[in-house]
Amino acid sequence: MDLLEFNNLSFTYDKAADAIFSDISLRFYRGWTGVAGRSGAGKTTLAKLIMRSAATFAYYAPQQTDDAPENLERFTSAADKDAILLRDRLKIGGDWSRRWDSLSHGERKRAQIAAALYANPRLLIADEPTNHLDGETKAFLTNALKRYDGFGLLISHDRELLDELCKRTIFIENGGLDMRDRAYSVAAGERERERRGAIKRRDLQSKEIKKLERLTQTRREKAEQSDKHLSKRGLSAKDSDARERIGRAIVSGKDASDTKILSRLQSRLRQAKSRLESAPNAGAIGVTIEAGRYPKLFPIAFENAREIGTHSRVGITGRNGSGKSRFVDSFAKSRVWERGELLYLPQEIKLGEAALTLKSVQTMKNDEKGFIMSLIARLGSDPKALLQSAQPSLGETRKIMLALGLLAQPAIVVMDEPTNHLDIASIEALENALKAYNGALLLVSHDQRFLSALTDEIWRF
Repeated sequence: MDLLEFNNLSFTYDKAADAIFSDISLRFYRGWTGVAGRSGAGKTTLAKLIMRSAATFAYYAPQQTDDAPENLERFTSAADKDAILLRDRLKIGGDWSRRWDSLSHGERKRAQIAAALYANPRLLIADEPTNHLDGETKAFLTNALKRYDGFGLLISHDRELLDELCKRTIFIENGGLDMRDRAYSVAAGERERERRGAIKRRDLQSKEIKKLERLTQTRREKAEQSDKHLSKRGLSAKDSDARERIGRAIVSGKDASDTKILSRLQSRLRQAKSRLESAPNAGAIGVTIEAGRYPKLFPIAFENAREIGTHSRVGITGRNGSGKSRFVDSFAKSRVWERGELLYLPQEIKLGEAALTLKSVQTMKNDEKGFIMSLIARLGSDPKALLQSAQPSLGETRKIMLALGLLAQPAIVVMDEPTNHLDIASIEALENALKAYNGALLLVSHDQRFLSALTDEIWRF
């Protein structure tokens, strides 16, 4: 069977006023379908809804790498050709199921996806499968995913991977689904042209409203004058000439036409405002990272004569498991930092930590909470929906942590795989913010384009 259908899917958080999804239906064809959307739009929620309906024949490989896959031990000990080939291509050790906690997140991700492919389910849902992966491993993984011949659902911000695998793309936005029989880049280009056209129409409607408001005000003033002219109130009973003139004006309807024109203008104005409310808003996006001054903090020295100065911009790269994350994590924990000295975003966030991070914002004073939520909005997420949720997405959690760090104007920013879990618009906003940042920067990333744009020194592990 080359078609899968899911109907009447709905989901609402317990304390939320609005539904994330309401009575949606989906149709999948054999091969890979991409799922795109901003952080918190509901991509992972959609995956879990589908899993509820297809638990007997579906396999879900989640974003986070906290727990080992249930079938990992069976996969790492299997002696058949498929298992041996996958372990060899993705460099997976036979003892990885027993030492999961000691693996890097890149190694965990490789094992997670390999175990999913080995299970060979009818429906495979891969949620951000290239997070944490170095370039060589990503190439092996892409080829392995290409060979999968079932129904694949790929949730990713990786544009290259989406284009390489997917002939169809689902865009999630404001609780709605827009499914297109196009690869991601083509479909996204279509949507962007449509969005620009809609925004242009919105601008034209705004101008029309301003014009109608001016005309309405002019007509209102004329109508008010006409009402005064047509009123016999206050006239002397003996002033027959004035009463006769007003009578002739009422009969001819000359002055009353101003009132009719005003009524028509008011109707047009209401219609124009209604159209404007339904038109998309361009929405401002982008944040600024201000650097505080801590002259006694620098230079920060490391072994091998490496050091970080006040304005250093260092990129760290290397294969999975080479020690990059251990290095920056130990650096972040190497001293007691004063408030504002350091903004550190780790590579991976556990779901429990994500919920606690959101709770810390929900209990803030209104002015601080407002600042955080305005930054969240400028990174492309809906603050209202986020505050209503009990469990933020991993992308939203990264945005919250970034916003909390910005409050203190950090002297040094340390980020481990900062593009993981973030949607494409947010990655671009973050990149622009870091370009303008005037403090010290230490970035761990496999995204060479990201590092090239932001760093002037590379430390290879």
